[in-house]
Amino acid sequence: MPYLGLTVFGIAILILAVVWIRNARKPSSRMRVLPPPPNKLGVLPGHPAEKAMLRLESALDSDFEARVKDRVLKQHPTMDDSEWIWTWFHLKRFFLMSAVMKQVPMYSAKVDLAWHEMLMFTREYQTFCERFCGSMIHHAPHAEEGRSPNPGERAWFDWIYGELFLQTPECGRTWGAFYRNPLPQSLLERLEKSSAEELRQELFHMNAASRFPDLHTVFDQLIDKAKSQIAEAKSHLNKGNRPITRDTLSHSAGFGWLGGAMIYLSMSSPDDFEQQMEGLSTEEERKTSGSSSSASSCAGDSNDNDGGGGSDGGGSSCGSGCSS
Repeated sequence: MPYLGLTVFGIAILILAVVWIRNARKPSSRMRVLPPPPNKLGVLPGHPAEKAMLRLESALDSDFEARVKDRVLKQHPTMDDSEWIWTWFHLKRFFLMSAVMKQVPMYSAKVDLAWHEMLMFTREYQTFCERFCGSMIHHAPHAEEGRSPNPGERAWFDWIYGELFLQTPECGRTWGAFYRNPLPQSLLERLEKSSAEELRQELFHMNAASRFPDLHTVFDQLIDKAKSQIAEAKSHLNKGNRPITRDTLSHSAGFGWLGGAMIYLSMSSPDDFEQQMEGLSTEEERKTSGSSSSASSCAGDSNDNDGGGGSDGGGSSCGSGCSS
């Protein structure tokens, strides 16, 4: 009889273990159902980056994506299809930025994982890079654990990102909160005073533009936008540093409006930049930038929000580091 009791007890433990494993594999009831990402990477029709976006999509075939997805899901079996779709979407945005900027820090562990698995397909990855931007997009090594990202680099990333793409709440969830750091005064001075050619050489991926001249149009649009936003900010500051509103920065209204506010506050209020940006933004903009409490709460638990604060993860090196 004691033996029978032990057997029954063992069977009960086994049943409980099976039930627990099955429940663990089910999506959590707390998990959000993610909406589909914007079409065309959120690049607006007519934007100078549209041609590069279409070239990127053409260079990535569905079979390559499926193979990368398979490797990622083997490491993260709880990742569902909607989460993968967003991860792949953000990786493509990162690649587009890498064709534009000379160097792009990586602020998302999840996106970096997908990139790393993509690199395992060496020949396919090289073919993609050459078809898209003419040379390899090199993966920089991970930063040391606990290392904080460079605030100036993060600010420049935020400004470029906001000028290229429409933002959604998933942006802050993936990359960490946007618009937390002012642009460095030294960068603002260079953007204002340097010639367009000097800025192209210093800040942008000229190797890619030598193969795909449409990128020159993207560079020039970003340079012109920065210069006009700086001139507009200085004009307003010369009038007595009066508080600005959404209507004040007329040239920055609509798409990319936060970029103009970012430049203005980097010049006028660098010491309390984050607080001032919060005050200028609408609740919806705070959600998309990942800086509001509602954005943090809807992002799931801390394991889901892999962007931003603690480590810059790695990045792409596309200046002299890019092979020609």
